This record gives sequence, C-alpha cells and structure tokens, in this order.
Amino acid sequence: MSAAEMVIAGFLVAHSDIEEGEALQRACDLIAILGEDNQVIVPVPEVGHKGPCDTDASAMLQVAWNLDRDYPAGGSNVRRAVSELLRSVAHAATDDRRTTKERRRAGATA
Repeated sequence: MSAAEMVIAGFLVAHSDIEEGEALQRACDLIAILGEDNQVIVPVPEVGHKGPCDTDASAMLQVAWNLDRDYPAGGSNVRRAVSELLRSVAHAATDDRRTTKERRRAGATA
C-alpha cells in the first residue's frame, strides 16, 4: 500500500463522514506538507519470530542500540525487517531506485 493510500484509508476510517474525493485531496495536501519537511510515511515491518518479551518496536530499538555501539545488528529476522524499513523509506523519499554505488558508477551527483 502506498503512502497516499495509507493516508486516504486513515482519513476514511477516522472521518467516516467525508467522501473519498475529499479524503484524497486532504491526503495529497498532507503528503505535500510532509515532502516539504523531508518526511515520509512508511509501514513498520513486522519482525519475524520475536521472543516472548519482544515487540516490533523493542526489536528495532535493540538494533539501534547495537549499531550505536558497533555491535552486530541482530539475527536475520530483525536484519530483514530493518532492511525492509530502510528500503521503504528510500522508496518513499525518491523515485530513483539506484543504490549509492550504482549512482556513482553512472556518474550521478546529489
């Protein structure tokens, strides 16, 4: 689901009294505002096979803690979720799907 579709769905759920066209306009306005501030809306991926005390948020916080201290990120499931999150942010921020290495090879600049 795209960011626009998520925002529209959110407006429709929260405001059952507005029509889809108005929800679309409000969503587009919100997305434009977020884009001006270099912000994006992305889904939070689920971390597979969490422990009994883990949540998706606590697993992501543990990865951040580990990376801040130069420790390995974590197991394959949490690494996959973090990778998915970073990919979603990158895709929401630009239409350019090339990695930094691919952009350098092509001679691109910022």
